[in-house]
Amino acid sequence: MNRTPGFPAGLSVRICTALFAVLAGHGSVALAVQQDASEPRAEIQINLCARPQDVIHGLALQPDDAGPTEVWYFDTPGLEYARRGLVFRLRRGDRKPELTLKVTNQDCTQIKAAWIPKGEGKCEYDNHGALFSGTVSLMHTLDDKAAQALMAGRLPLKKALGEAQIAYLRDVVSAWPLVSAIRPLGPIKIQQYRAKNAHFDVNVWQLPAGETTIELSEKTTFKDVLHRRSDLLALLSRTGIALCPDQAGQGIDRLKILLKRP
Repeated sequence: MNRTPGFPAGLSVRICTALFAVLAGHGSVALAVQQDASEPRAEIQINLCARPQDVIHGLALQPDDAGPTEVWYFDTPGLEYARRGLVFRLRRGDRKPELTLKVTNQDCTQIKAAWIPKGEGKCEYDNHGALFSGTVSLMHTLDDKAAQALMAGRLPLKKALGEAQIAYLRDVVSAWPLVSAIRPLGPIKIQQYRAKNAHFDVNVWQLPAGETTIELSEKTTFKDVLHRRSDLLALLSRTGIALCPDQAGQGIDRLKILLKRP
């Protein structure tokens, strides 16, 4: 079987066939490969192009009890790192601030255990539109003082990163040391919603000037992806909620909007 560029060699023919079937329609799938499971988990992601109030009413959603999450990104004025597939993200909410390094275009089947210390990260396969790649996520917890300094630009990103994050940048993707032109980009407010007795979540991303993007997502077993995705699309159709024509990831578009802020 010919391999699609970037397609992980460790996935079976059965999984490959099902994935290509998904790509023929709307939405996207994130495949999380677990070392201790015989079949990977999956996350269905569908970008919605409707007013937030229409989505909330149409799907009978209620806001998550944890409240909104504040998100900041860190990159250069030219988005040098995002264009290389490297994302630096700080999340603040009901838990301690968490700084995450995400690295795309990784083959999870080739990741060494030492590169992702236990409890500090994961590698999963993400699909956005026609693109498919493995993504490594490495997390590092900050205290409130460090998070505030990082958001204000007083603490350089290189000094806020954890040891495992620095090691991955240095030893795996040759992206260390970081350049000095990195600046904080934010804030973005993310409000998560859920429907009673439903397994999906809806995240409403609100940018500083009021722009919003909306994503519906559901985690499931891979064998149930096509069935669940079909059910979700049918639900959206019945409720009159429009899908975005572009089902690719919206991350870099949000960063471009944030760059316009003084």
